[in-house]
Amino acid sequence: MTQTSLLKRLIFYCGFILLQNLVSTVVFLPKISDVLLALISVLVAGGFIYFLTTRYQKQLLVYNPRAIGQKKVVGKWKYVLLGVLAMFAANIVLANFLPETTENQAGINQSFLVNPITLTVYGVILAPIIEELLFRGIFMNYFWNKDTARAKVLAVLTSALLFGLMHEPRISMALLLYMTLGIVLASVYQKTEDLRCSMLVHMLYNGLGFVGMFLTLQ
Repeated sequence: MTQTSLLKRLIFYCGFILLQNLVSTVVFLPKISDVLLALISVLVAGGFIYFLTTRYQKQLLVYNPRAIGQKKVVGKWKYVLLGVLAMFAANIVLANFLPETTENQAGINQSFLVNPITLTVYGVILAPIIEELLFRGIFMNYFWNKDTARAKVLAVLTSALLFGLMHEPRISMALLLYMTLGIVLASVYQKTEDLRCSMLVHMLYNGLGFVGMFLTLQ
């Protein structure tokens, strides 16, 4: 990879992150009914998902040395199940070291009380798809697409760090928690070579979390 191509990729990727931040703000638009806000979120996020998906597919079509999506991986459901269990195990263990609820989760809890339908649709379906496309699929293939053990390890670690910083921008136990979750998701993608698997793990983890919110916050 040349310096020019790397610079271009960095610029493109920073643009994707900026767009993701703009899309996520739609969920918090004031003075709109919950049902209408959910529909608006689906339309806006759905358009962004389509854009990211086409970029990801084009990326794999142009340069895909690891043949992602072109090889059959047996027993993918096992990695999905292990991924979900690993994320909950990490949450249970590391949550004991958190002084309080993370700022990211506190914001979700507060918004959930106002717009439960919107937050559930976005948190369980839309956000996992967007985040897997951004932090696993596009990121790992933009910057770590060599078929070497070193590249694979660095892809998992750096994507997890970015994922963690997007949820918790300070050095803290919360950052370590989100990074650990990111490592699990990146490992599932790396092992199955199928972004749908990490998406499913992410959805199931978030979905079970929202079930708990419905039971405790409503």
